Amino acid sequence: MKKIAILLLCLCLLVSPAAGAELHAYLPEWADGALMVPEGVVSIEHNAFEDLTVSGVVLPGSLESVGANAFAGCDNLQRICVLSRDVSFGPNALGAAGENKEIWGFLGSTAQAYAEQYGYTFECLYTYDEELLSYAATKLGTKYVRGSWDCVLFVRHCYLHVLGIRLPDSCIGMQNLSASYLVAQQHLNVRRITDITKLQPGDILCWKNDEVSYCTHVGMYVGEGDYNGHHYNSGIFIENSQGAGKVRYNYIPSSGSSYYYRNFICAWRVLP
Repeated sequence: MKKIAILLLCLCLLVSPAAGAELHAYLPEWADGALMVPEGVVSIEHNAFEDLTVSGVVLPGSLESVGANAFAGCDNLQRICVLSRDVSFGPNALGAAGENKEIWGFLGSTAQAYAEQYGYTFECLYTYDEELLSYAATKLGTKYVRGSWDCVLFVRHCYLHVLGIRLPDSCIGMQNLSASYLVAQQHLNVRRITDITKLQPGDILCWKNDEVSYCTHVGMYVGEGDYNGHHYNSGIFIENSQGAGKVRYNYIPSSGSSYYYRNFICAWRVLP
């Protein structure tokens, strides 16, 4: 651990004056216990982390290069998350060919190319929220019509139009998304989120009402945005509301007594 601390201290001296954007919202669940190279680091020297006994590493969005054999000999290292889309990797920078490793990164990134070159498993980070939510915003104000343009069919339409992903056409189907034949048929990777404080843009939200325990309403999480004359850093979602009679933005107050907070069932993250 002492060696790790010294290495991270040295890496912090190799920072860009304008560090990359905060990308931690995209981190996979396993990253909670991983070695985090600080945001702002632009270069990792060759052999820098050689032989360290870590099982997971997160490389920052500011990173530009990783030297040869930087993670060579890390026998316990199973997963590496690369938040930068364009990194120059030296020979065996993340390990040698044929090792049993997972590389997590963005579609089309140099991390994906590295994984394919070295025969590693590549796992794609969640990346499509901006296009999805931009399209959903074009439907603001459209009239709610039960059975043909309601809360479920609004979300279903957005996912199908933007991503080509087919989702269930009922609230119950959305609540039980992982069990849907559509998930298996399309080889989708879905993750159930039960902590309302861990939502990410694009997540499908499932609510019940005060009288029942099953899903009666769905929407899509937006995150930061404006609502009712105020700007919020989080808590904004978009829904096709029967009560409002149209597609609109709404807000989840942080109070546990609020309707949308206390009736939250789960969210689904559909990964590409």
